[in-house]
Formats: sequence, C-alpha cells, structure tokens
Amino acid sequence: MPMTAEPMEHKEEEISLREASRRYGVPQPLLSRWIRWGLLELKGRRGKEYRVSTQAVRRLAEIYHEIRQQHGSFRGRRMRKILKERGLLGG
Repeated sequence: MPMTAEPMEHKEEEISLREASRRYGVPQPLLSRWIRWGLLELKGRRGKEYRVSTQAVRRLAEIYHEIRQQHGSFRGRRMRKILKERGLLGG
C-alpha cells in the first residue's frame, strides 16, 4: 500500500529585531522604521522581543547594503525612493 504524504504546513522562519540587526548589519531603528512603513510585518513576540520574517529582512538588507555601496552612505529618503521604484513601497 503506497504511503501518501500529508501536506506540511510551511512556517516562515522568524527572527528578533535585535538578532536581525546583528545578523544582517542593518541598524535596529531602521528595522523598526521598515515595520512602520509596512515593509516588515510583525510575526509575533517572544518575551520582550518582536519577531519578523527572516526572509523579508534578508531581502531588504540586500537593498540597504546595495544603496550604501553605490552611494557611500544611506539616507532614508533615498531608500524610500528606491523601494518605491522597485514596487516595494506604495505612495
């Protein structure tokens, strides 16, 4: 009798803001700003730590570091403009 695989629930990996900042080299206040802008969704809380999607942080961190490398610095308005151009930020 063949065995059938049960559909597995895919749970997205979560990370705390502090760990995301350390792991991906993005300042924690910027991560909080991305939450306010709607770019990062809070996935929950563990104790006092807010948790977000590891994949979403990784994607935004790549853009952040790309901007820093191309322009030598990072400015919030530049980031917002680029995110809007890439369709990641409305308005």
